[in-house]
Amino acid sequence: MAGTIVIGFDDSDGAGRALDHAIAEATASGDSLVVVAEEDWKYVCHIIIHDVPLSLYLLHDVDVAARVRTSLRREPDEQLVETIYEDFARRLPAMLPLHADPIPGAVETLAWLRRSGIHVGSTTGYTRDMMDVLEPLARAAGIAPDVVICADEVPQARPAPWACFRIAERLGVYPLSRAVKVGDTPADMAEGRNAGMRCVGLSECGNEVGLGREAVEALDQAERTRLVAEAERRLRAAGAHAVLRSVADLPAWIESQAARGP
Repeated sequence: MAGTIVIGFDDSDGAGRALDHAIAEATASGDSLVVVAEEDWKYVCHIIIHDVPLSLYLLHDVDVAARVRTSLRREPDEQLVETIYEDFARRLPAMLPLHADPIPGAVETLAWLRRSGIHVGSTTGYTRDMMDVLEPLARAAGIAPDVVICADEVPQARPAPWACFRIAERLGVYPLSRAVKVGDTPADMAEGRNAGMRCVGLSECGNEVGLGREAVEALDQAERTRLVAEAERRLRAAGAHAVLRSVADLPAWIESQAARGP
């Protein structure tokens, strides 16, 4: 498997907790944008993280548009989209250092990949300014990809394939059928598919379940099974060739693929 690149190690657990704190700070500040309702603000932030264009949600969701008109007494236009995004981008970097713990199993998996001669690149929905805060902390914790490409360093972020192409170019890996895209959102799977890569989704540890490790472990088994199954369904619908519960399961999956041969 030498020469393969594995792309998409966003820290969804840390990102989610940082996001919650950014939302709490925004709510406590009495910012007029949050008058729309904390619930809406959280959905807007999560959609930015997932690389879905914010305008698709704010401008075309009838319920949210109605709340914007009622609470802010204005139309949900592109200017409001830009204002919300800029405010979100301003708040988030200060939260990232407080919530940058790696997902369980990520450090060990990256170490295994390196021992196996596998290059590791990362695409991210974060901007470069955000990653300049997070990347040194991640490296200190043992998350050190060979290449990191941010959303604002390519013409279009996920699901466009440009960040994957940029990583492949820097690592000298082609064709991209030799590469594996690993991620925890449908946008990750679409990005990998658009780049011609094999795609592996992460269900339980990722954004589609949307809970941190402690919250997941506190669920009763039936609810946990239901949430993981729904996450797997969404990831497969978006193009995942395989879905694993955790990034810790990736080495075993890679070994099983190598045993099958080309």
